[in-house]
Amino acid sequence: MKNAALYMRVSTGDQTVENQRHRLKEYARLRGWEVIKEFSDEGISGAQERRPSLDLLLQEVRDPKRGWDIVLSYKLDRIGRSLPHLIQIIEEMKKHNVQFVLSDDPSFDTTTPHGKLMFTFFGAIAQYERELNKERQREGIKRAKREGKNCGRPRIHGGKKQKVLRLWSEGKSIRKISNETGVGRGTVERMVKGVLKGTPLNFESPAV
Repeated sequence: MKNAALYMRVSTGDQTVENQRHRLKEYARLRGWEVIKEFSDEGISGAQERRPSLDLLLQEVRDPKRGWDIVLSYKLDRIGRSLPHLIQIIEEMKKHNVQFVLSDDPSFDTTTPHGKLMFTFFGAIAQYERELNKERQREGIKRAKREGKNCGRPRIHGGKKQKVLRLWSEGKSIRKISNETGVGRGTVERMVKGVLKGTPLNFESPAV
């Protein structure tokens, strides 16, 4: 017998996941699967970025000791807030050998050859998106260089650098210097290291 985890979601506080739970448990029973874990987000819109139970489910997907290898849900819109988000979730499940099944859409059942084909299709879309983003970044950098723009770290003007070093010499910490000058902590640290050449840096207490 295979073990499954359920994921359920409803958008408003006056709704309940009970109908989904009943439907999914009956589906699992007919398939001969044992439901050993349930994840439910109640009163949470599908457009929200953070969903506590979905986040927890994905954490367990990455855990080889999770005890289940099938995620069973109701409909596609219960899972992903957008196509890229959905692709990301499906890729994560595929990476960790977790099957993904929708009770009301046989197209998404990776325990079947057709469902596995859908997984492969979504994986191809994800790869296409990654390559497209890389190409856009490369073209953007080329265009910026042609226009004479700096594509590296933002340059720090001499006056601001002098202020950073002056504040450091006055005993200010890296964090305070960053807050006062608006220069990132990493940049402040590199400036001071360039002067001190290996002397331990102070992040909280005044310099000695």
